[in-house]
Amino acid sequence: MKFLKVLALTAAISTAAFGSTSALAAGNITAKQAASIAAKHVGGRTTDVDFERKRSGNYYEVEVKKANGQEYDVRIDAKTGKVLSVHLDDDDDDDWDD
Repeated sequence: MKFLKVLALTAAISTAAFGSTSALAAGNITAKQAASIAAKHVGGRTTDVDFERKRSGNYYEVEVKKANGQEYDVRIDAKTGKVLSVHLDDDDDDDWDD
């Protein structure tokens, strides 16, 4: 009985380890890598990173703030690390103009 518990635990650990490395084997980048790419591309510091799943492909939505206070939303392809888009986030959270 103890042998079966050890065997089941080993199988569970192996499956978990395989699952976590399969994303890397598929060529996916990490959130940390996406943040670094976005910060370097815009020339600021990362304030937030979100992973988005879409039918067209997965990407990271990275918020980057420059020294002058401007904030940018940068989309990074989760598979290749390519910058997909950069948009100035000019939302001042002011509801007076909504």
